[in-house]
Amino acid sequence: LPSPSTAIPTLTTMIDALFVAPGVVSLMLGLQIGGMAGAVGASRYKHKIKAPATTGHPKFEACFRAHQNSIEFFPLIVMLLWMGSVFAHPVLASLPGLYYYYGRGQYFKLYCEDPDKRSIGFKKCVNALYGLVGICVLGFANTIAAQYFGFD
Repeated sequence: LPSPSTAIPTLTTMIDALFVAPGVVSLMLGLQIGGMAGAVGASRYKHKIKAPATTGHPKFEACFRAHQNSIEFFPLIVMLLWMGSVFAHPVLASLPGLYYYYGRGQYFKLYCEDPDKRSIGFKKCVNALYGLVGICVLGFANTIAAQYFGFD
């Protein structure tokens, strides 16, 4: 048997290596949501808002709402990231995923500081989502063309 360093890569190992990128981005997004939850808890403690209350100090409410909005978008970004990874290319799909991560972090930070500034990060998130939708559509079209019409 050849040593692992000289072994010819199999399709499985090449696929596994490619899917590291969306896996890492997914993990980053999940940890980001968890970090936001921690920030909401810290704001709750700082402003003396007892659970399960979701209203009180305006800074707490802004932080809470920023987290809620992030949770609402989480399934969409993860679904698009993985659909783009499967039907187009994992690394290509991971790039807008990283941009979304950056925009979502900016959105959360700015929303907690001043809700009127939240659109700066939100626009980045929306652009990343549009990019992923485009990647998915192109991936679907390529797959359909190859599978049903013999084009590749």
